[in-house]
This record gives sequence, C-alpha cells and structure tokens, in this order.
Amino acid sequence: MVQVVLGPAILIVLCCCILTVTPFTEEQLLRATNFIRQEKTGGLNNQYAYVALFTVAQCRQLADADLRDALRQEDAANLVMTVADQQIYRGTKMVAASYLQIDNQHAVHAEARLLNGEGNAPSPVQDLINRNEDRGCVLFYTLNSPCTGLCVRIGGQYNILNKLNVFDNINNRALVYNDVYFADLTRKEDIVWAAWAAVNARIGFYRCFNNRCVRCFKNGTQNSNCYYT
Repeated sequence: MVQVVLGPAILIVLCCCILTVTPFTEEQLLRATNFIRQEKTGGLNNQYAYVALFTVAQCRQLADADLRDALRQEDAANLVMTVADQQIYRGTKMVAASYLQIDNQHAVHAEARLLNGEGNAPSPVQDLINRNEDRGCVLFYTLNSPCTGLCVRIGGQYNILNKLNVFDNINNRALVYNDVYFADLTRKEDIVWAAWAAVNARIGFYRCFNNRCVRCFKNGTQNSNCYYT
C-alpha cells in the first residue's frame, strides 16, 4: 500500500479550494435585490444606485438570513434620507447614491458618484472595499441601466467602464438594473448592446424585473429580455 503524505503547501491549497465562492445565480440576485428594496431602499423612487458587499460564508447561499446578517447595521431611514437629499450614504456593508443635479441640463449620475473619488480620496466603493477584508461577493445595483450616452459610452470622457476595475479582486460580482434607461430605448439597439457588452466584459450584467432576474449575455448571446419588457 502506498501512503500519500500531504505537505503543508498542499493542505493550504485544499483549504483555499473549500472557500471558493460559486458565481451568483439568478435566484440569489432576485432574493438579494428584493430584500434590499424591501428592507433598506424602499423609500427611494427616483434613480439611485448602491453597492453591497458580502462575506465568503454569506455568499455560499445568500439566503434571507445571510442578507439580514450582512446588512443588519445599515439604517434604512438614514440611507433613504441621505440618498434622497442627494448625499452619498456610506454604511458598513453598503454605499448608495442618487444622481446629483448640477443645473437644469446637467447631472452627475449615481453610478459615477459611487465609482469616483474627490481629489486624492478613494471613491465610496473603494473605501467600502478597503474597510471590509472578507469580500466573498459584491452586488452593484442601479435602478436604471447605465446610460450609453455618458456612463458606458465607449471612449467617452466620463464613462465608468475603467472604474469597474475596482471589483477586479472580487471574483463573484454582478451589476444589476431594473429598467432600461429611457434615452437608450430611442438609440440604435446595436449601440446599446455594444455598450452593455463592454460592461459585461468587466462585471456580470443582469436585469432583475417583474420578479425575475436574467443574465444579459450568456456564451456571447444577447438576452432580449434585458432590452424589451
């Protein structure tokens, strides 16, 4: 009989494998977005976005109990009041923002506010990540899809595409939206899909609406449910 002895290095590898987090399922994303809307952001009706971080253990199931445990320190009333006042909410496991109206014609979009810092300061998302060492998965939610005219305009000066690299060290990550941004419904559809594909190349891109979630790209194929109701 041959006796196999596992050295310390091999044992470390095996332990790491046990902690591996599987990608989000549509069921998990639906459960998470529904829970956060019902328990934390239900008072917000206009465009807003948030990022929520969960631990490796919580991400294994992301059941209601995991969500409740992860977000127990987030004060819903404070979150809603802060975001409705066009300020940035900075919680223990969540950051959130609305758009910021500059004048009658210009606004800084919610996604950009979360992904950009002021001066040399880290962005609200980077700060959240820095404050949480146990990062099993991350949910980036925006009520309306990132606009192709500004936020995800390929080559555009103000696009957020490169800012999404803040999530690169978190393998299990998803960007979820509910409604298609109204202006993109009148753009050429291929332009919208090209912009969304650029997002999906950096973070899994999903739509959660009508009590279901769908992945917008699978094996290179577009899911028409992400554009049409």
